[in-house]
Amino acid sequence: MNKIFFALFALLFAATAHAQWRTETYTLKGGWNAIYLHGYAGYDTIDNLLPNSGSTANITEVWSWNPNPDQVQFTDSQMIPSVGTAEWSVWKRGDIASSTLSRMAGQRAYLVKCIGNSGNSYSVTLKQSPQLPGNSWVRNGANLLGFPTYKNGSTFPTFASYFATFPAAIASSSKVFKYQGGDMGATNPAQLFSTATERVDRNQAYWFSAKVAGEYYAPLEFSLSTSGGLHFGRGLSEIKLRIRNRTAALVTVTLTPTASEAEPSYQTAIAGSVSLMRRTFNAATATWSEAAFSAAVPEVIAPQSTIELSFGINRASMTGSVGALYASLLRITESSNLMDVYLPVSAKKDSLAGLWVGDISFNSVSNKVSNPAQATATLTNGAVTALTVDGSGGSGYTSPPVVTITAPANNDMKVATATAAANSTTRVVSSITLADGGFGYPTAPLVTLSAPTPAVTATATAVLSAGTVASLTRTLDGSAYLTQPTITVAAPPASSQATATALLAGKSVGVIEVNNGGGYYSSAPTVGIAAPPARVRATATLGGTAASWTITKAVAVVGTGYATVPAVTISGGTGSGATATATLGLTADSFSITPGTMSYSVAPTVTITGGGGSGATATAVLTGGSVTGITITNSGSGYTTAPSLGFTGGTTTGGDVAPTAVGNATQFTVSTVVKGANGAYSVIPSTVVIDAPPAAVQATATASIANGLVTGFTVTNGGTGYTSPPTVNLSGGAFVQPSTATFTATLSGDKVTSTTRVSAGAGYTSPPTVTFSAPPASVQATATASVSNNRVTSGFTITNAGSGYFSTPTVTLAAPSLGPQPASAVAQVSNGRVTGFTITAGGSGYTVTPKVTIAAPPAQSGTATPGRFKLRTLLHVADSGVTKLLSKAYLGPLAVAPNDLGIATSQNLLKTSDLASAKRISAAHLPAGRVFTGSGNVTSGSSLACTISLPYNDPTNPFVHSFHPDHDNKNARFEPVGEGVESYTVNRAATFTFTSTPPTGGVVAGWGSSVIGGTYREIITGLHSSSIQLDGTFELRRVSEIGTLSQ
Repeated sequence: MNKIFFALFALLFAATAHAQWRTETYTLKGGWNAIYLHGYAGYDTIDNLLPNSGSTANITEVWSWNPNPDQVQFTDSQMIPSVGTAEWSVWKRGDIASSTLSRMAGQRAYLVKCIGNSGNSYSVTLKQSPQLPGNSWVRNGANLLGFPTYKNGSTFPTFASYFATFPAAIASSSKVFKYQGGDMGATNPAQLFSTATERVDRNQAYWFSAKVAGEYYAPLEFSLSTSGGLHFGRGLSEIKLRIRNRTAALVTVTLTPTASEAEPSYQTAIAGSVSLMRRTFNAATATWSEAAFSAAVPEVIAPQSTIELSFGINRASMTGSVGALYASLLRITESSNLMDVYLPVSAKKDSLAGLWVGDISFNSVSNKVSNPAQATATLTNGAVTALTVDGSGGSGYTSPPVVTITAPANNDMKVATATAAANSTTRVVSSITLADGGFGYPTAPLVTLSAPTPAVTATATAVLSAGTVASLTRTLDGSAYLTQPTITVAAPPASSQATATALLAGKSVGVIEVNNGGGYYSSAPTVGIAAPPARVRATATLGGTAASWTITKAVAVVGTGYATVPAVTISGGTGSGATATATLGLTADSFSITPGTMSYSVAPTVTITGGGGSGATATAVLTGGSVTGITITNSGSGYTTAPSLGFTGGTTTGGDVAPTAVGNATQFTVSTVVKGANGAYSVIPSTVVIDAPPAAVQATATASIANGLVTGFTVTNGGTGYTSPPTVNLSGGAFVQPSTATFTATLSGDKVTSTTRVSAGAGYTSPPTVTFSAPPASVQATATASVSNNRVTSGFTITNAGSGYFSTPTVTLAAPSLGPQPASAVAQVSNGRVTGFTITAGGSGYTVTPKVTIAAPPAQSGTATPGRFKLRTLLHVADSGVTKLLSKAYLGPLAVAPNDLGIATSQNLLKTSDLASAKRISAAHLPAGRVFTGSGNVTSGSSLACTISLPYNDPTNPFVHSFHPDHDNKNARFEPVGEGVESYTVNRAATFTFTSTPPTGGVVAGWGSSVIGGTYREIITGLHSSSIQLDGTFELRRVSEIGTLSQ
């Protein structure tokens, strides 16, 4: 038996998995990233979730970590994925053979590899089905975890604030790492040191090397009475949610019902959101109440405390077909702005089919039954002259009832009709002609003429070709035009020269960008690029004596732009043989700086290496916390090739991309001039010359035009020696003289049907606006009618001819107000019965006998029972809606193959071998084995009527006793006798009236879905000389959803 009811429970209350949807956006970098999925994304394969197109085409690999609580040693490092190990499952694009991962589960972390390096950034969206949060921390091994943090504006909470209630995770003995793009190595994943400034991104996963165990995922913990979410299924009516506050502070949580996004392809369609109800318990009255829950609601939780919330569902709002899925989300945030959780909510539209079991509870019995009276009318010359009582006149009347006689048909009135005409030139109403004057008009009827054609202005858009307006495309033909409208085309812009900006690539012009395309050009302008700064030749001076001269490099003129070591030439004096050599040093222009994203409060240290020289030093220049340049503090010497420069140390305040620098071998300075041979001189040499650096080259470019605009540039020579972007000047080029296009319109009827170009104009760089003049306003015509002495409409007067009538208006006249009158009467009552009537008004205009309705007598209150007595009741509702009252029901595997679980009216219809586990439910007050088909239905507000007939000779008839000679339905000779001799047929007329709320008051969870009920009335005849009426309430609960009854 237990396994049968377990199957029934699973059928009624099975949870709906993956029914709600929400899209998360992930920011990825080239190289390795770690992401966290808060919801299930396994509804499709990774190949389909991450197609080889758009931003997802940049993803090449996805790795899933398989944690092992007992693992203390790794193949290499837990943070570096290894193919072919039990620790990792992998998906590789285009490599089916190596892929062991095909779908992405929820509440799980993944490593994602993208093409490029940490400088590349990609935005990827994933639609997921949110799941209840949860983490499992293992003491031995590493934890790759994510957390449902709240994004406050553009920032997430810090590690220190988020883990305040679980400090062991970020203690000094623990290590936390995050992936930041680029190849695996010493800096990826990077260890996090500042928990006070580092923030917990909800869509990023982190490695925790912490000797802790637990299930921490947020400062608040959630537990539900159902698995995985608020899943009401087809029959569940109440779900409890417990929220525990782990913190030492008072917390206010906000619960907000949130709609689901549209479902992905091939997933169950969502018919609408779940209409949640908040259930609250009143301890003083020990009763529950329910209220609609459709907006954000706050709840306060004391420190280190737990609250329990009860939710119900309004199934009456689920108007879809049976089995339709309703799904939404319950968003939970809290006052500290630390966490943001989405709980799934779902339900399915149920039907009322199945087996319902419960009790009728009687509280009143009466042998006084009320019946309404009936009567028929007699007509004479179209008036009611008499009413005749039909039958007994009813019973139970304590005062004369209200008598209602239907009104006569509207036979003595006729509505007048007319037609109107409109002038084909002026489009005003010119006449109204009476078609039928009607009759029954005591006063002139209201005349209404239909509205004219509405005045609508035509619209169009311009189509350009080579700077001219080639044609107009009508977007609205307009209406109510009497004459051809004027078309106005906006003028083209005045001619203007384009502007542009140059961008450097190193020390050369790499790209020129268009700022303003100018126009309208018929030929391209000339491009002028400012020259680079002139390079400076280094100088030196000679001193000393002829026997021992000296050479000194000038301090003010050290030279710029040297790419090779210059020659030094010494001349003059008397003698020969003097020599000297120069060495090269570095300048700030020897490097191109990329700031990165890191911010500094203390500048990093600058280290210069390579380039063939030594001794060069520099300091970093900070602008707004970012490294934007360097200052050379010692140019060094001996440099011949491009040097390298790096930034280390400093104090960072944010960002994760360090500044970088690229050296060049074209921007050296002369750092030293060293004396070589002294030579033999009687007079000291007088002149020293250092070779000049190579001259800087001015960049050149050409402009491209399209549709009269400058659209781009081709750099024909990038030039050399630029230290800052040069200005770009455009000049010349031939302009088209601007002129305005003109068009005319052609009408067909009241509408614009075509346009004709008169002038194409010139100099248009974009489609101009097109304006049509408006048609004259349309005015609705008015008129009045005249009526003759015999109440017939005789003519019309046009009070306003209106305007804009391009079709014949219709004329409507009000109906006449004088017509047939209804009859009325009052009833006469004696001894509780209607015995006659008094006609108070015979009425007029009757052509058929009217229906007479007499109000029902008051209901009899009956005698209250000393205590409620109950009768077990079984109702079976078929899938088709047919409802049957059962005396017995058997639940178990059916005898017919395939032996499905079923409901039968006889034990013989069940599988014999499973009878021991079957269930029988009986209603002892009904004839055994009988099934009574009702009329009506069991929906709220409806009634179900059943007649339970017990024949006079039925063995269970209370008048029958087989062994009593006066009640065996036999005479003295043991011959059968008919009804009414010794026994009578007993009829029970039962009426179940289903109510939208429990008839006894209060709140019953699941009322209208898993629980139904209302008021009950039963009238018993044949048991007593007078009818017996029983009244009470009933409540039934569904024990099975099987809509087929085996009989």
